[in-house]
Amino acid sequence: MSPHPSIAADEDRQILAAVATGSEEAFVQLYDRFSALLWAVAMRILQDPAETEDVVQETFLYIWKKASAYNPDLAQPSTWMCLILRNRCLDRLRSRHRREKLMTAVNNSNPAGKEPQSDLVEASVQLRELGQKAREAMAGIPELQRKALELAYFSGHSHSEIALAMRLPLGTVKTMIRQGLIFLRGHLEEKWG
Repeated sequence: MSPHPSIAADEDRQILAAVATGSEEAFVQLYDRFSALLWAVAMRILQDPAETEDVVQETFLYIWKKASAYNPDLAQPSTWMCLILRNRCLDRLRSRHRREKLMTAVNNSNPAGKEPQSDLVEASVQLRELGQKAREAMAGIPELQRKALELAYFSGHSHSEIALAMRLPLGTVKTMIRQGLIFLRGHLEEKWG
């Protein structure tokens, strides 16, 4: 018979608190308790065993590093960990979608008889130019917006994680990221075309 849910949640909070102090034993215990659950959730979202494995490992690494950020007043440990996992899965799906879109665009832009190598060189030059324009545009964004954008799009953090890291309300972070993206879009359309 399994323990009462509130007793199990209390135990989970104690284990997570021990992980926050750097206890490797507690981390192993946490992994043993939640790896199957996190695996099942990730597999349901990603539908890919290799990506699921990667995301579960990334999630546990994040938990190991950020266990002290857990706030028991906001969520149960299992909910907190599942939210971290969910955000990582969604990042993977977005990345997968971008890769598929890029591959489709490359395949559709290669007429029969044209050397694929020349397409790659041309795409590489265009990508480098666009990257330079984006860096120039990023320099024109206020520092807090720039930091939020960098955390979201270069470091892969969720809006909730950024709000915690920057100690700002979630709505403020979402607004800063949105305004930064609007500025970038306008700047790049003006410069690029």
